[in-house]
Amino acid sequence: MAKKEKKEPTLSEKISGFLVLCALAYFGYNWLFSNEDDTEVIISKIAQTDTLGDYASWSADHRQAALQLTLQDKSVEENDFENYRNCMGDFAATKRADLSALDVLGWCDNEKINAPDHFTSHFNELDAKDLSTDAYIICQMHIKSRLVSPASADFPFLDYSVRKMGKQRYMVQSYVDSQNAFGATLRTHFNCDMQYDLEGDALNSTSWEMLSISTS
Repeated sequence: MAKKEKKEPTLSEKISGFLVLCALAYFGYNWLFSNEDDTEVIISKIAQTDTLGDYASWSADHRQAALQLTLQDKSVEENDFENYRNCMGDFAATKRADLSALDVLGWCDNEKINAPDHFTSHFNELDAKDLSTDAYIICQMHIKSRLVSPASADFPFLDYSVRKMGKQRYMVQSYVDSQNAFGATLRTHFNCDMQYDLEGDALNSTSWEMLSISTS
């Protein structure tokens, strides 16, 4: 008896089978790995048990809503609310995490009354964007312009350090390999002390003030 030849699936059948497998994989992945919590987060006033660390761990929207609820009895004007937010964001990023958030808010109250200039000068370090990578790129631009052969400049991709000094001031340290006038490759170490202007494009050199540059 002749063996029955197996029928090869058509192209459309192969595509349909592939799409079915993709759909099964997609739903299976979501079923296994979805950790999304649909529980509604109830935001209330900052409580006495809330620490500064708790405050810092909340999302920016959560912090803003909780702060607004906490200050609603103080008849705080809109511009003053922004000062409170900056004050709390500054302290949350620079003070001990175990401090009471309400006690720290009291510091802001005290500054508003007794040291208004200080109260309005806080920088919200907690919500400020980290511009460390931008600072490194801008620093590279300045260093490159000082080289004998800028086109030969080779900066390390990961071997650099950026220290945040506060209020969007950064200290960048790294090195560059480049050719000198004789074509020999030399390594130059550099430091950039730089300040972002808080408003412009962070990848535009005109948005930064170069406080100092040193090479060795």
